[in-house]
Amino acid sequence: MKLAKNNLLAAITIVAINGCSGSGGGEAAPKTPAQSVAQLEAQGKILSNLDRSNTLAGIDADGNGIRDDVDAYIAAKFTPNQQPVARQVARAVQGEILVDKADKQAVRNAATKSSRALQCSYYKLPNPADARIRYQIVFDTIGVTTNTKPRLLAYLAHSKAMDGTVLVDLNGDTCE
Repeated sequence: MKLAKNNLLAAITIVAINGCSGSGGGEAAPKTPAQSVAQLEAQGKILSNLDRSNTLAGIDADGNGIRDDVDAYIAAKFTPNQQPVARQVARAVQGEILVDKADKQAVRNAATKSSRALQCSYYKLPNPADARIRYQIVFDTIGVTTNTKPRLLAYLAHSKAMDGTVLVDLNGDTCE
């Protein structure tokens, strides 16, 4: 009788463990990356209107140096006072993505534009209480501008091309 109880207890334990682990027949098949992205867009966890083409430049119909989808993101995400800073950051990041990494002077110029954009964020939002907003402007704008693997790799290649380069410290109004 004791052996039967132990076997029954073991069987119940195995069923319970299998039920908790999700290995039962109700588990959905793994999602493709496209399905995962679509689900995250539907849930509002990621932006659905960003250009995800494999081109580095994307579409910049107005020729302002910022992809149109990034421009729309900035207009929707940031206040009118913050938008010029975000646009300067976006232009700088786009320049780093598109620059010829073999041209050391062009790489340096692109990095200087990024330094100017960062300094502009400090100039326009100088208070310690603005630190979180500066961070959000810079990192969100970099994130939406480098939203595909080719763009991110080009952005990182610029960073690698800058290895060992020294830039001057900027002060004052460097805003465009």
